[in-house]
Amino acid sequence: MNKKICLILLTLFFSQAIWAQKLDSLRTLMLQSQQVQEKVYIHTDNRCYFVGDTLWYKAYVLRADNHHFSDLSKILYVELLSPDGLVVERQKVIVDGKGYSNGQFALKDSLYSGYYELRAYTRWMLNFNVFERKYDKHDEWRFYNKQMASDFFRDWDGLFSRVIPVYSKPKEAGDYEGRYMYGRPRREVPPTPKNELHVNFYPEGGALVSGVRSRVAFEIVDEYGQAVECEGSLNDGTVLRSGYMGRGVMEIIPDSKTEKASFRWKDKNFSFRLPTALKSGVVIDASQLTQTGKLTVRNSSDMSGDSAIVVTMCRGVLQNFIPIKLKGEQVATIPLEQMSTGVSDVMVIDTDGNVLASRLVFINHHDMEEPITVTVGDKTDFDPYEPIILQAHTNARHFSISVYDSGTSEDTYDTGNIMTDMLLTSELKGFIASPDYYFESEDEEHRRNLELLMMVQGWRRYRPVQTLRYTPEKTFMIEGTVYKQLDVNKPDQNDLESLVSGARNGGMIGAETPLEQNIGGLSTTGEVVGEQSDYTQNQELMSGSEHPEVVVAHEGSFLGVNHGNLKHEVLVDGEVTIDDKSYGGVQLTTNKGHFVFEIPPFYGKTILFLKAYEEKDSVKKSLMTRTERKFMDETAYPDFYVKRDLFYPVFAHQYSWYQIHQPEIKASQEGVDTISMSGDHVLEAVEARTHRRGRRSIDYTKPAFVMDAYDLYNLATDRGLSWGVVNMWSFPEIASFTLYTNLNSNRDVNVRARVDDYSFYYNYSEENPAPQTRSDAWLESRMHLYRIQNLRFYTDYEPRKIDTLLTRHSGMDDITIVYETVANDGKRFTYRDRRYQFSGLSYPEEFYSPDYSRQQPPEPTDYRRTLYWNPNATTNERGNFATVFYNNSKETRVRISAAGVTDDGRFVFK
Repeated sequence: MNKKICLILLTLFFSQAIWAQKLDSLRTLMLQSQQVQEKVYIHTDNRCYFVGDTLWYKAYVLRADNHHFSDLSKILYVELLSPDGLVVERQKVIVDGKGYSNGQFALKDSLYSGYYELRAYTRWMLNFNVFERKYDKHDEWRFYNKQMASDFFRDWDGLFSRVIPVYSKPKEAGDYEGRYMYGRPRREVPPTPKNELHVNFYPEGGALVSGVRSRVAFEIVDEYGQAVECEGSLNDGTVLRSGYMGRGVMEIIPDSKTEKASFRWKDKNFSFRLPTALKSGVVIDASQLTQTGKLTVRNSSDMSGDSAIVVTMCRGVLQNFIPIKLKGEQVATIPLEQMSTGVSDVMVIDTDGNVLASRLVFINHHDMEEPITVTVGDKTDFDPYEPIILQAHTNARHFSISVYDSGTSEDTYDTGNIMTDMLLTSELKGFIASPDYYFESEDEEHRRNLELLMMVQGWRRYRPVQTLRYTPEKTFMIEGTVYKQLDVNKPDQNDLESLVSGARNGGMIGAETPLEQNIGGLSTTGEVVGEQSDYTQNQELMSGSEHPEVVVAHEGSFLGVNHGNLKHEVLVDGEVTIDDKSYGGVQLTTNKGHFVFEIPPFYGKTILFLKAYEEKDSVKKSLMTRTERKFMDETAYPDFYVKRDLFYPVFAHQYSWYQIHQPEIKASQEGVDTISMSGDHVLEAVEARTHRRGRRSIDYTKPAFVMDAYDLYNLATDRGLSWGVVNMWSFPEIASFTLYTNLNSNRDVNVRARVDDYSFYYNYSEENPAPQTRSDAWLESRMHLYRIQNLRFYTDYEPRKIDTLLTRHSGMDDITIVYETVANDGKRFTYRDRRYQFSGLSYPEEFYSPDYSRQQPPEPTDYRRTLYWNPNATTNERGNFATVFYNNSKETRVRISAAGVTDDGRFVFK
């Protein structure tokens, strides 16, 4: 008997030793797999703007793990996106280790009023939270190869985004009483959506398990996405109620029957099925965790006795690692003192690291706020030109501060600050309406609504990425790839009749089947498949390269193009001009055509040339010589197809209802795109007066978007949609897809193109084609990039609204493009090889702050809405800051906004 007991004890000892060793290995692996991410916050000088204003901003780039200023990236990209979702301007801002990172956007008079988006990110941030937009073979065939299609249809969660109202320019200077948004002209009025109720269900832990008691959160919204408070019931009679933001929670035990929930709203009944329950699994109940540290773990009977681990992570950092045994239902105690303030991911994993259940919780130890006191004397209302003495005290060494006219601002649902953004909204998916609400109290109501927010908008931001595609950007990186040059097979330039006919039928003649080759791509998680990586040093020159074969293919021919990389490395020559001085470098490509040049940061813009050639041709084809006969011939074929590998996001996310409405806004009236707001403000679009098939004619004085023709050609080429040889005959469809993609359509987009009031291109069968009134020679003389200044786009489609309802008809254009020629029948310089206008850092201007201490202007002409803006206010050794500025020419009530971060990662806000 003693021998048996000893044997059992010995077996248990070794089993426990193996179990402990496995736990240690798993914990070590989780610690080693932690990847530091970056987060961005943008503080602006005002809450809303008018066309003609300047939007001033301060950028905070922080490490996600400790909220210290980032020591990873040195370049930040800040973009201003139009209401439609197109990039109006992209700026590069240097990331300073002490937080000196700021800039401004001039809201030009040519812009339409509407809701604009500020988007910001670093190159390093694009390694994470990647997903793939839906596209099909028909879309993929437009690209040079599958990798370029995959890169084009990437998208990201977790980038900084803020939506800002931009109102129309006042009719009289300084008259900000009436605020209006006039949308760009439309050819048709979109139909008014029918009354619909949408309900989404969110099982706690991730999934329902048959026979296991679970909590399920739900959210109810209407057809516009506005929260709905209403009552309903399950099919067993359980009463359901939605409360704040249309959210609620229920508790069920799923069985073999299909659970249904029914709601009554606006005298109609709506029925919805709950998610299908799994036969086996684990669920968790964290309703008591934030108060007591108690986590309830429940599992199906077949898993009882299995080993598991309760893990908590905050901003990618491991906090708790607690082994447990599954036993039907049990309570695990998590030490709250070991959890950081902010959003934590609570997971139950198996011994192989697989997640069995998880959800997000918010812990608040109230240790992340750094107080700041700001005063402007003992009043808030000031007379015209009156001096305003501002005093502030905080332990933050630097902070940004704005004082603006509260009477010309607007309240929105974006009520957050740098602390609410960094701790809460940046950790959750989608827009969070009124985020300050979740910090104003910790009573039962606020705790319940915060918990529902975690369950409904939870998102796993910090999942490890196996392959990091991008290195942190320390300086400007011009990265790209060289491919073999294809014969785009242009029509015979001497055969004008064939040329014009080809253009009017899509610009393609005699398409042939291209070669098929396999290359790497991106998975839906952002992982790289195949040989692609970053390189940061020039490679030594090598000899023996052979000229790759020329393959016949056709832009826009949709024949499943999948051309591979180079078989032999070639030389890439790069040259930039900065301050009238040229700098160049030559390197041998690596990894079948990859190259990267590093350029020291500079302000403003420069000209960038790129070309590739064989090493044996280096003497006669270097950019240092301009003796090649076809150097400035845009129709000549370069030796190779050279492209920059762009990482900028292509797509814009759809707005939440709460991002484009103000509190207490009423929905638009049927038939007219109008939204009424409180006070004297009206947002409206011109009502369409239709002439044919429900559409009105195009107003050519008001394009939807305008872009420089050379810049758009470069963008299309770098995206893989145009293959390194200018062909303005077939470019309209390529340009359309580059900016507007596939319009969420299951057919080709109908595109028409015009030049000098003449339609030279359409890719569909027009019902009533216009008579041909121009000679072929006249048309051919304009089909050159050197003759075209801008491309003007006219369309009802908005890329931001992927579900836009537009009239689809085979005989009508969806997009019309106008080639705007160079003024005075002039020409611009164009080149055979790649030539870019490359943007450097955006120069931070100084905010205009007049001094009225000696003299006031003779007329009341100071219409500043922001009275004071300092993105880099610096305190003295006692934490004090003081300044004097002056009011505008009207009696003004001021409002103050401030943001900052201390050296130890605490937040300053007001």
